[in-house]
Parts: sequence; structure tokens; C-alpha cells
Amino acid sequence: MIPAVGGYMSNLSEATALLHALDDLAQKPLAEHNQEMAVLYSSLVNLYDRADETTRFAIINGLAAAKLAIALPLFRQALQHDPNEVVRHEAAVALGNVGDSGSVPLLCAALRDSSSLVRHEAALALGDLGDETHLALLEKHLRQDDRPEAAISCRVAIAQIQHRLLLEE
Repeated sequence: MIPAVGGYMSNLSEATALLHALDDLAQKPLAEHNQEMAVLYSSLVNLYDRADETTRFAIINGLAAAKLAIALPLFRQALQHDPNEVVRHEAAVALGNVGDSGSVPLLCAALRDSSSLVRHEAALALGDLGDETHLALLEKHLRQDDRPEAAISCRVAIAQIQHRLLLEE
């Protein structure tokens, strides 16, 4: 059942209700709720577009926890365009958690984000999703990033990729 939401609820309350309903649906077999899930997701996207940063963060965080591939476009949009660094950071977390290799180019671009918080998480997500073709880029950012948290994350990502390559041999 889709929750009744409207003007009497704050955006954050509305997002929480929608995310709870989405989580409840995710517990059922996909065939039973595909259309309802699409409606809930669409409502979350519409809410995201008009919400403050706290609500946008809550939406990205809730969808990331559910690891729903349907949310990839919103995660990508948030990583590229959200004005709040914490929301962009959470979008990078989400892309890493969902495991979508199609998001690797965006994560590579996020290594140049103005926020070290975003660069840090983009590097960690690349460690999860990247391959040997990303090692040089991560090494470059390791040498160039003046923020220790971002540089350390590049080092961790390089080690993750190298470890994965060793296991594949």
C-alpha cells in the first residue's frame, strides 16, 4: 500500500514514509510490487527535486540502503549536480553499494570534486567497482590530492583493485 502523503507532512516526514513503504515492498517478490515500487520511486524523485539538503540526504541514504538499481539515475544526478557535499558524498556511497559499473566514469569525475569528502567516497567506490584501467587515475589523485582522507582512500582503492586482480589470476 502506498502511504497517503501530502501538504500536511514535512518533506522529511514524507520522504521517511515513502522510504518505509519502499522497504516494505522490497521484502516481497518483485512481481507482486513492480508498479507500486515505480510509483514510490517516482514520488521520491519528485520530492528530492523540491527538498532541502537534509531531506535529499535522507532520500539518497534510504535508497542506498535498499540497494535498488531503479535509483541509479537519482544517485548519478545527485553525485553530479547536488549543491551539498554531504548529499554528493552519499550518492557516491550509493553507487558503490549498488555495484553499478556503468557509474565508474562519474566516480572518476568525482575524484575532481571540490569536496574532499566526495573525493574520498568516490575513490572508495572505485575500489569496489574499478579495474586495472583505473589504477593510473587513482595513483594520480593519490599524489595530487592535498587532503589526507582523499589520498588515503585512493591508496585503499588501489589496494582493493590490485587484490581483486590477484584473485582473478
